[in-house]
Amino acid sequence: MLSERLAEDLKGAMKAKDDVALRTARMLRTELRYREDEVRRPLKPEDEVAVVRTAIQRRRDAAGQFRAAGRVDLAVNEEAEAEFLNRYMPEQLDETAVEALITTVLAETHAAGPRDFGRLMKVLMERVAGRADGGTVSRLLRQRLQAMA
Repeated sequence: MLSERLAEDLKGAMKAKDDVALRTARMLRTELRYREDEVRRPLKPEDEVAVVRTAIQRRRDAAGQFRAAGRVDLAVNEEAEAEFLNRYMPEQLDETAVEALITTVLAETHAAGPRDFGRLMKVLMERVAGRADGGTVSRLLRQRLQAMA
């Protein structure tokens, strides 16, 4: 479970005096607890992945903004935190695996073309479950649907 891995990583970061890991692990633990209080039940694994994905995206967005403002030092810090958080994400699917999944979903749903995009994205994102970026899935699905039209 993620909370157990996180507790072990916190201990390791304290022993190693790794400031980035310690700060980021504490932040993630807090966000997970906050989300659990919000939904008023223990988090499911997919909920935990969603919290981690959101935290990573926040760091990447902040890093981009810091770079645009000329604050490379802060951008590097945000990128280091995002990299630390990546260890809690499931193994990512490559484009070939996503294309194979798209082929399977297209066959199962009998999609007719681009107008089925929303319905197909919903099914695909449920099956991908944090193992691929939504932008990549969207791009590949659009390409496939446009080829069908």
